Amino acid sequence: MTAAEIAKTFGIRVYTVGVGSIGTAPYPVQTPFGIELRDMEVKIDEGLLTEMADITGGKYFRATSNKKLEEIYKEIDALEKSKIDVKQYSRKSEEFLPFAILGALFLIAGIVLRTTIFRNIP
Repeated sequence: MTAAEIAKTFGIRVYTVGVGSIGTAPYPVQTPFGIELRDMEVKIDEGLLTEMADITGGKYFRATSNKKLEEIYKEIDALEKSKIDVKQYSRKSEEFLPFAILGALFLIAGIVLRTTIFRNIP
């Protein structure tokens, strides 16, 4: 509930989805002989999920199958349309190449001159 109140403060609409069949569902349980599927009771706190959705102005959905879950996602997509800010990008080019070539030429010229004209005689 605290998260729902924070979402409301920031103007975020929360859509809650209770996933699971009604009654019992097979659930994997670790046993000494490996993993075994056992029917477990499905417990979803629908009251809490509904209240969270109501606080934020959203809606509660119940999905009991994959098909129903897909329908819920499509309905949420239809409900939520928001503006997206498009960022403008500019192309930049590096300007260091002429200076790097000039520096390399001066380095080579210095090495050539040091070994030919300005040579030290011991």
